[in-house]
Amino acid sequence: MRKTCLILMVLFSFSMAGCGNSTSQRLIGKWKFDAAKAAGKLIGEDKDGKAAAALGMMQAMGMKMEMVIEFKADKTANVTTTGLPSPFSGVVSWKVTEAQGDKLTIEITNPKENKTSKVQITFTDNDHLQFSPPDANAKSMEFERVKQ
Repeated sequence: MRKTCLILMVLFSFSMAGCGNSTSQRLIGKWKFDAAKAAGKLIGEDKDGKAAAALGMMQAMGMKMEMVIEFKADKTANVTTTGLPSPFSGVVSWKVTEAQGDKLTIEITNPKENKTSKVQITFTDNDHLQFSPPDANAKSMEFERVKQ
């Protein structure tokens, strides 16, 4: 009996190890970045008026820049961007390379271009995350979960 319990516990622990990181499970779903909303936030921090001018120009030209990423459990993601710099629509693959608390480092591969890049994701809560490009000088983008 004792041996059977031990075997069941070992099998259970192996099966749980394959279930994935709970932080990476939080990533599953649809996320949206709205450039106009982000520029509006920057206006409060804008010392020289560049963000306000850029937002005004985007609105005057009727431009709307958005990015929507839908991360799926099968490690693919549908990506759609509209507006500047160039529109994109396609499927990419992703995998977690590092997980630590509310932070993930993921590797995203675009099979059409055979290009891979790493991105750091930090969850600020269950419905908001910061998407930080690998370039340390680039600003992070705040994504909001799209509620279905």
